Amino acid sequence: MSELRWWMDCVWLMVAARLPAGRRLATAGLAGQSLVEYALVIGVIALLAIAGLTAFGNGISQLFSSILSRVTGAVGGGGG
Repeated sequence: MSELRWWMDCVWLMVAARLPAGRRLATAGLAGQSLVEYALVIGVIALLAIAGLTAFGNGISQLFSSILSRVTGAVGGGGG
């Protein structure tokens, strides 16, 4: 067992020892459950980001191109 894992277990045991007996049983499996919940939330956010970029990608690209042309026109250049 790695030293970090050992310290994490010690901290968890100290926290769990301060909880009432019923609460200790209820929180026994939360570490794995939280990890799964975080993974699901990250997965949903990634899917929404991909869907948004797919749906609005061309519009966003045109917006940035328009901004770029205005900025380079105002500066008086464009490279060259």
